[in-house]
Amino acid sequence: VIEEVGSRLRDRLQGIATESDTPEQRFREFIAGVIQSMAVDPFAPRLISELIFFPDDERTDRFARDIGAPNLAALSKVLQDGVDSGAFTPQDPKLLAPALLGSCVFYFLGAPAFRRVIGSDLLDPKSVERYAAYVADLLLQGISAPSAEPSPEK
Repeated sequence: VIEEVGSRLRDRLQGIATESDTPEQRFREFIAGVIQSMAVDPFAPRLISELIFFPDDERTDRFARDIGAPNLAALSKVLQDGVDSGAFTPQDPKLLAPALLGSCVFYFLGAPAFRRVIGSDLLDPKSVERYAAYVADLLLQGISAPSAEPSPEK
């Protein structure tokens, strides 16, 4: 199951990495792709967590090689294109990837408990879409290059 979900995600993210949209839009689509892939299969976040917390050498190595490495390469391309265009500050994708993945996976793992705390279903399509936009905004604030124009005084 994880290989099937991971393969679909890998193909989607590699397509995003080579599209002609702005780096910011591609970064947003990258995050949305990860989150939407997990929303489609509710067991994917648990399986990914199992690979992380209880690695099985052969299975984990295969996942890292076939899914993880291509996804990291796709993220690296989006980030580098952003740096080259002046939109992003230089980033280490090996550090950003766990932050991004943690934000995406934990949302789904914590949804049953968070539902009790905030009183709404985090897994309905509108909530998932809002969360993807929120994570993209949050991470983009951290990687975006400072604007060349001064902000207007208030």
